[in-house]
Amino acid sequence: MGFSEDRAQGRFGERYLLYAANPYLLWDAVENWKATWQKQGKIPIESFQAPKIDLDRLLDIGATIPMFAETRLVVIRDVNRVTDTQVDRLVKVLSQFGPTTKTLVTASEIDKRKKWFKGLCAWGPLEEFPAIYPDKLPGWAQRIAGEFGWRLAPAAADLLASTYGDDLFAVRQTIERATLFVSTPRRIEVADIEPMLAGEGLHSVFLLLDAAAEPDLARSLAIIRGLFAGDDYPATWLSGLASLLTRLLKLLELDEPNDVTASQLTGIKPFFIKKSRIQANHFGRDGLVNGIRACFETECAIKTSRVTESTAWELLAWRLCTKTPVASFSLAGLESSDFGE
Repeated sequence: MGFSEDRAQGRFGERYLLYAANPYLLWDAVENWKATWQKQGKIPIESFQAPKIDLDRLLDIGATIPMFAETRLVVIRDVNRVTDTQVDRLVKVLSQFGPTTKTLVTASEIDKRKKWFKGLCAWGPLEEFPAIYPDKLPGWAQRIAGEFGWRLAPAAADLLASTYGDDLFAVRQTIERATLFVSTPRRIEVADIEPMLAGEGLHSVFLLLDAAAEPDLARSLAIIRGLFAGDDYPATWLSGLASLLTRLLKLLELDEPNDVTASQLTGIKPFFIKKSRIQANHFGRDGLVNGIRACFETECAIKTSRVTESTAWELLAWRLCTKTPVASFSLAGLESSDFGE
């Protein structure tokens, strides 16, 4: 989580190569690096976005007589996108920089067989940030909250990790919104995070199942209509819903009392496991089987244009709430108004 101590303190020299598989880590590490050097005073930053690197301007910076040059930070982003020919010129230009110029070269992908990688590694040290494993995501949520001077409840960190996965920019945005919503400094709880997650990924699918399991048709329809209120219809919702119903069915059939073991066997996130047991019991085996069937039939109805997507989803909500295996009226003749406001 961040630079090694020596490099964070600027003890790695003037040249530095940074690789990060996750775009947030790349951004975070660059900001960390820039802040470390700028503590020394106001330092101009020259930023170059690959593959459109202005090598002539870079050469001008490197050729400035050191005794008259200001200390600079040169950030070259996504160097993996430049050609081998450009990298050859780039390495040559960088070697001409004076000792007052600090240079950071970043890559979002790395292939150690490439010529550019070999050339840059010979030019300066490399710091690597590989992909983040799922079990590390709650820790990153906690770290991001700490940057705002806040703490997350463990369950809130798990909820963010379950909702966004490794999209740490979305995690950061939600935490920032939550701090504005809470206003009084304290630990951020699940109840503070949930209002920010309406329409977001797996969390909204879970809320729909929660409403349907009770059953609460009015709330289920409100969630569905909220889905179509925005401009972007998340096509993954239907497959996500079918997947979660399948996991609930597996949870019910396993009848595993240990939450940790049940989470590992079903793939349901630890934060959701207790509520998932309640949902599974409310639906029952037949209700879950019928719900899975309803998801596939809804997908078929949408793909064959037998009904609009919004109407098909409202019928799906009705089928989940009533836990019925077959609709009692025709898809072709169904209109949204049939459900009322």
